[in-house]
Amino acid sequence: MMTWAASLRRDSFFSCIIGRSILSVPAILSVPAILVAGCTTPPPAIQDPVVNSTIADDFASRVPVDVAVLPVVDRTGRELPILDFVRERAVVELADRLYSPLARELVDSRVEKFPRTTPYDIDRVRNKMGEDAILAMSITDFETSFLPAHRKIRMGGTVALYHSSDGRLLWSRSIESKWIEVPRRIEPGALRPAERDCVSEFVRFAFEDLPRKGVRGVRP
Repeated sequence: MMTWAASLRRDSFFSCIIGRSILSVPAILSVPAILVAGCTTPPPAIQDPVVNSTIADDFASRVPVDVAVLPVVDRTGRELPILDFVRERAVVELADRLYSPLARELVDSRVEKFPRTTPYDIDRVRNKMGEDAILAMSITDFETSFLPAHRKIRMGGTVALYHSSDGRLLWSRSIESKWIEVPRRIEPGALRPAERDCVSEFVRFAFEDLPRKGVRGVRP
């Protein structure tokens, strides 16, 4: 004979099963859509960016070809582990715009090694590598504590291009600390790839208004 408590447990159990099955139908039906969306997930986007950009009036007549990309300067005081990756992405962005970044080994053999916490003195490093221009980058903010729960990091920095003949600024762009969001669920164990995606998006945005050679009056 079934007791009142056993009956209650049974009824509660079936109520739970029915409730879960009803609630799970939309989730089940949405699985294909989720899978399709996951295949077309866009890159992380910077939210409400606030930037300051400068370009020399004579940039078009002084456009460089060979560019020495300096080690990235860490101005956060936190010994960031992303500096090498930021530098790699800067090289990619330059190459995409038809500039010719010099080999990292050559640059590192002529300038101070890591870690750097203060900007380089451009006059002390220019004309040491046969380059036409020097690219200097600094990271001023990098916060990842909100990434696991909120899929966001905060990042800020500056990038500047100097002509090696006289050390004059050709182009620069500074980005205040802004949030970058990963527009998808981060799977367990995938925090590092998500972080790298955000860093890549930040560097891409930092170079967004650097003229491509042969475009907007820039010489090929």
